[in-house]
Amino acid sequence: MGQHVVTKEPQHLVMIPPLGTPYGLLKAFTYPYTQRMGTKTMKVSTATHERISTVAREDGRSMASVVDEAIRDFERKRFFDRLNAAVARTRADPVAWADYQAEVAIFDGAIKDGLDWDDIPEYDLPEEGE
Repeated sequence: MGQHVVTKEPQHLVMIPPLGTPYGLLKAFTYPYTQRMGTKTMKVSTATHERISTVAREDGRSMASVVDEAIRDFERKRFFDRLNAAVARTRADPVAWADYQAEVAIFDGAIKDGLDWDDIPEYDLPEEGE
């Protein structure tokens, strides 16, 4: 038998066995890789599976990458939803809101640029057709 080749790609480890490797040995090449992946099986409805599959096919991606992106987006949305709820609770309490505003005022001067929020220039984007 010849040597096998291992190549590393950004998120994949590809093991290429030598030509003529029997099927039983091919399984030995792939088994350690799939063990290291740390994958789990999860039951989803047929409709959800079809939706994930459609997005993956349309974008030319794996279903796992679609789910990974969806959960990242969900976690980000949940973070900001919770942040906004915490700010709303703070605003509802006049004493807590005044304390918060006083603390923000301390850090507003940290930049020392001397600009007020109203002094920050807005960028004028060219109008369409200019």
